Amino acid sequence: MTTFTVTTLVDESNAGATEVAPGGTGLSLREAVALSNATAGEDLIVFAEGLSGILRLTQGAITIADKVTINGEGAITVSGDQLGNDFTDPAGLTDVAASATTLGDNTRLFDLAASADGSTLRGLTLTGGRTEGAGQAGGALRAAGAVTIEATTVSGNSTGGFFSGGGGVYGDSVTLIDSTFFGNATNGYASSGGAVAGGTVSLVNATIAGNRTTGLASDGGGVSGDVVRLINSTITANVAASTANGGSNGGGVVFSERLETGDSLILGNRGADTADRGHDEVLAREAGLLVANGATLVGASASAFASANANLAVADPRAVFAATRALGDGTYGGVLADNGGAVRTVALLVTALNPALDASGSATAPARDARGEAAANQPGVGAESDFGIRDLGAYEVASPELPPVTPPAPTPPTVTIPPAETT
Repeated sequence: MTTFTVTTLVDESNAGATEVAPGGTGLSLREAVALSNATAGEDLIVFAEGLSGILRLTQGAITIADKVTINGEGAITVSGDQLGNDFTDPAGLTDVAASATTLGDNTRLFDLAASADGSTLRGLTLTGGRTEGAGQAGGALRAAGAVTIEATTVSGNSTGGFFSGGGGVYGDSVTLIDSTFFGNATNGYASSGGAVAGGTVSLVNATIAGNRTTGLASDGGGVSGDVVRLINSTITANVAASTANGGSNGGGVVFSERLETGDSLILGNRGADTADRGHDEVLAREAGLLVANGATLVGASASAFASANANLAVADPRAVFAATRALGDGTYGGVLADNGGAVRTVALLVTALNPALDASGSATAPARDARGEAAANQPGVGAESDFGIRDLGAYEVASPELPPVTPPAPTPPTVTIPPAETT
């Protein structure tokens, strides 16, 4: 494995650039990827110590043609806002709705060829990615093979064409680990998956919150896939917003073949079809099968799922999340916040009545949450065992956050004093 070190945040591409003699202001990410593409075998791209900030792509998407891991160590934001004219939050993340008139200069960030199968992006923030036109799926990233995204924030990316799903990411096989997708969107006919879309979409300790689709027949405000697999993940506050032809469904997830879910929350999402509230959270296309391998809380009637079993339970988001916001039509989604760690998460309500606490049914659940918080039992809640019991979703309530259970005071023993003897 060859390692290439990026030394500048300027998006430049100098002819003949090498790591030793890059020219310009240093070795750019675009140049490092070009060197990796030309080097046989898997490579690693890192950033120089102390290098941090926004890397604004001014030359279009970066094409990755060979297997590589790009590790930003949480210090690098890659933006597709070429002119820097998007409306952003204090962290520099594009607000898609507020930037509707300024997205014309934005570009997709990464385009992964099939030959880059198995690549990984780690410790990055991806924002301002944008595609327009039919068939241009994946606002921030498109992968023709398998891609893994770890400890990464994907926010403020969008697509604007027919059949262009995956406002954030689209791929043949997409795996999200310890990552958060929020504020991504699609706006085009049959463009499902406001945050992520693909053939197989797997989430582990991932949070999908506050994403949306707005085009006709664009279901799955959060996630869209043929096969979707969830492990300790949180999907909330996503909206499939189109009201045309009866309205979109599957505010949280839409799938066509199989949804496998365990120890997760698909809770507080909304579809625009007011006549079909049962599919606000999940929509199964083509008789897709839902398999609840572990405890899962949903916000719609369990009768909406033909394969519902004892692992699937209905819950009110307001009884699960620490804070909620109204999405309309009586739906409440969890609020994303900086709760510590590398990515934002949706905190759980700290109460012994919260059905998400200590509810994992598996000792093989991830030992830590998306923030790195270790699994911890809450006294007097759920099952008690000799291993850490994960809460449902990507956020773990630290132990002990619940008030300690105070046992009742013991009843003083009754002492009987015999009467004094008389003589």
